[in-house]
Amino acid sequence: MNNSCSTPSLRCHSRASGNPFFLLGLALVLCVASLQPAAAQTSSKPAPLKDDLGHEVRLPAYPARIVSLAPSNTEVLFALGLEKRIVGVTSYCDYPPEARQKTLIGTYNDPSLEKIVSLKPDLVLAAHGNPIELVAELEKLRIPVFSVNPKTLNDALRNIRMIGALTGRDGEAAALIVSINARIAAVSDRTRRLPASQRPRVLFVGGWQPPFFTPGPGTVVNDLIDLAGGRNVAADAPKQTWVQYGLETLVAKAPDVVMTTYVTGEDPRVRAVDAQKTLKEMDGWRTMPAVRQGRICYLFADAIFRPGPRLVDALEEMARCLHPEMFQ
Repeated sequence: MNNSCSTPSLRCHSRASGNPFFLLGLALVLCVASLQPAAAQTSSKPAPLKDDLGHEVRLPAYPARIVSLAPSNTEVLFALGLEKRIVGVTSYCDYPPEARQKTLIGTYNDPSLEKIVSLKPDLVLAAHGNPIELVAELEKLRIPVFSVNPKTLNDALRNIRMIGALTGRDGEAAALIVSINARIAAVSDRTRRLPASQRPRVLFVGGWQPPFFTPGPGTVVNDLIDLAGGRNVAADAPKQTWVQYGLETLVAKAPDVVMTTYVTGEDPRVRAVDAQKTLKEMDGWRTMPAVRQGRICYLFADAIFRPGPRLVDALEEMARCLHPEMFQ
């Protein structure tokens, strides 16, 4: 896989090599490159791996038939060039568009055990939010299940590496991580030295009516806010949780920027204009600096909520929102 600076999707930066994310990815590539020849000669199956449920997964061979129970897993599989091995996906797995051509096994939170079994998978890739009872039933049937629950950006990158290891795509996974980290570096190299005074206070929220939930530290969204050059107003919340606040608390936190999400088919600019008009008429909201200054941003929901390769798209979109003068 070509990950040179001439690749259109890869944004290179002169100081990328000084970024910790980039160095992590580069180390992965060098490690995989050094091990691949020996592995190719001595092993025809993946090494045992422990998943996020704490279960050790042992596969007798690299899987030829894979069922994905989450959109993020499906996106990783396609990014690693494994589309021909995917035999089943959920009804929410709609990216890339080719994923819609795969056999459906039900919804993300209610997949069909019978349909999955009928596809005779060598591996089922599960995720947090899938019924734990379904995972247990598949394991009883001796169908290998590997469950992931990425909570941070680093976790999401680790999952790419682990899925690559399970499927014999170590090199492709390492190259994908390097390309993602190069794009992360292109953002963070510009934002990491910003003083607190130049980092807007960011409120990420699902909507304008209660209950209001916002991500705390140790979450993917918090990581993206930090890298994009912002300060999460919920940075004092319990780690790795989405915290519920009342409107009074949100007002007291005085966010400089309010972020929410849009879905496919919506125009984020139109949504932002409409939200500005609405919030200026709403008690509490209209007093926030973000609303008074018209700093309301909509981010693509699928990119930010699916912990897969498109998280870096969400980061770039967020950086343009927070620092338009730096990211045109």
